[in-house]
Amino acid sequence: GVPSRREYPRRRVKADPYPSADEYLEELYEKAWKDAGWGIVLLCTGSTERLTPDLVECPQGRVPKQLPDRSTSAEGRPIHAMLVANATPHKFHHPPALQPKHRQVARKAVWWARRHPGIECRLAKLDVRKAFKWHHIRPQDAGDFGSALPGAAVGVKGRIKMVYAGMPFG
Repeated sequence: GVPSRREYPRRRVKADPYPSADEYLEELYEKAWKDAGWGIVLLCTGSTERLTPDLVECPQGRVPKQLPDRSTSAEGRPIHAMLVANATPHKFHHPPALQPKHRQVARKAVWWARRHPGIECRLAKLDVRKAFKWHHIRPQDAGDFGSALPGAAVGVKGRIKMVYAGMPFG
């Protein structure tokens, strides 16, 4: 899995959601439930506190989704703000999310065009559903990718913690 590249000992951090999430807790829970169905997130109640003594919670927020024509959708996109987890490490030590460089894409396109002359080559920039979420987190680093929401929105007393087994963004 993807390492968190932590350079210091993990300590318990609790975080409340941003105000942008307060009005949309049900929507955020729906998305978290879908992720739980894919095995990307583990949902825990307050009774599991002893099992997650050093969970680093990141505040959650919500922004409206942009449609391909740049208009805004009624559906939102959850924000997983890893400010605490990313506070001290150097930027080059963050989990890798490499993309090919333009010249690499051009070289591959030319290679295919020369290999199959006369066939039109088309390139598309598409959004792959759950692209980053398919990148699993190294099990011992899952405690760096936590979050919590108030349980009252779904009829649970206290807070519901989320421990991510896949990258929580994308």
